[in-house]
Amino acid sequence: MRKFIVVCLFLFPLIGFGQKNMILYNMSHVPQSIYTNPALTPTSRVNISIPALGGVNLSASRNDFQTKDVFDENNGEFTFDVQKFVEGLEDDNFIQTSLTLDLLHIGFASGQNYFHFNVSERFNMETIFPKDAAILIEEVWDSDDLEDLLGRNVRIENLQVNQYHVREYGFGWARSINNKLSVGIKYKLFYGVSSVKTNSSALILDTDFQTLDDTLSGFASFDLNTSGVNDYWEDNYENLVSANRNFGHAIDIGFQYKPNELLEFSGAAIDLFSGVKWKNNVRNYRAEGIGVDITPISFESIVNREDTNVYQAIETFVDSLGEQLEIDPTFESYSTDLPTRINLYAGYNIMPKLQVGLLSQNLFYQGKSRFYLKGQLNAQLKRFLQAQFSYAILDEDEAVTNIGLGFSVNAGPVQFYAMSENLLAPLYYHDNLNPTVMFGLNLTFVRDYQ
Repeated sequence: MRKFIVVCLFLFPLIGFGQKNMILYNMSHVPQSIYTNPALTPTSRVNISIPALGGVNLSASRNDFQTKDVFDENNGEFTFDVQKFVEGLEDDNFIQTSLTLDLLHIGFASGQNYFHFNVSERFNMETIFPKDAAILIEEVWDSDDLEDLLGRNVRIENLQVNQYHVREYGFGWARSINNKLSVGIKYKLFYGVSSVKTNSSALILDTDFQTLDDTLSGFASFDLNTSGVNDYWEDNYENLVSANRNFGHAIDIGFQYKPNELLEFSGAAIDLFSGVKWKNNVRNYRAEGIGVDITPISFESIVNREDTNVYQAIETFVDSLGEQLEIDPTFESYSTDLPTRINLYAGYNIMPKLQVGLLSQNLFYQGKSRFYLKGQLNAQLKRFLQAQFSYAILDEDEAVTNIGLGFSVNAGPVQFYAMSENLLAPLYYHDNLNPTVMFGLNLTFVRDYQ
């Protein structure tokens, strides 16, 4: 467990949360589009996902720190440019990853009503690290050009890891009030599988004092809550299924209004009042001013693919710190909030099967908010085919090259769909800040295409 604490505090920033699901909005051929607004019923009246393959949604994002040109080429050999790397970092940096997996989705229409049920795995991780954390890389420490980092006490604060893995049991109902107005609501029961929550952390390093082997001396303080993560670490995977009695809930509400054949307005609040109470299998780790000796880790050894011991430096780094962190945990419950999203849409039908619109999303999480605005073009090309294009008009997480694409195709009752918020991610991987991919297989019956 000591090794886990060190990984959370110091190494997760090297690997890396944030799903918008905006490309899924208005994809009425896809049953899972109801996740973006519980009032937007799909065009098929009976829907069953292929178990564990109905929906896979993976995304990653980071803030605008620079990763381009941090390696210099000389006669086919690459060297790590310390100056460019450090100068490319913001004062505070973050990396986020998110994965949602639909284990089961069932939906059916009855008269003017539509009911649906889903079981989904939701995994999110957010890592926040300050610029000064770069001193833990050997090449940065050895550099003579970084006077702003060296020759003084370095205080590395606000280094955080916030992770949760919950299993969602969703129960939704939508109803067409009349030919203009539809409403929907969904209740979600969360089963908390695992969690890491960093309340605070600080590492003070005296860069003027070092041993002959370049070991930095300092003091570490942290306040870290976990639940269920020891099951991963100790290979107790059976406990992840049902052993942890951590529960929470959330509510989705939405509407759709069509005043005439040309205009459409809709909106939804997703994951309102969301949260999970972690009270089983809980470990709290708190320390204040523990003395530590740290040997900076080599960036070159991490990225050198020819080195068969590529992880040896990381492992040594973790083990050496782990031996210094003898902490007895406490067992106090704590809570985790999930992000809440507000989606608002306005659309205009250029043609009966071609709609252009604007979709905005406000994301609220941990007292902070973000605003996104995308233009969309939605087309039902054939009875069996739907496609949607999007462009990020306002999005601090995206590059200007952002173009989204989603499509669904039916071969009889079998449906395949695939989507991406950023189609050009492979071409602009240095500038792309939010690559996403979403795909799945469904069985759809009685499709009411208009």
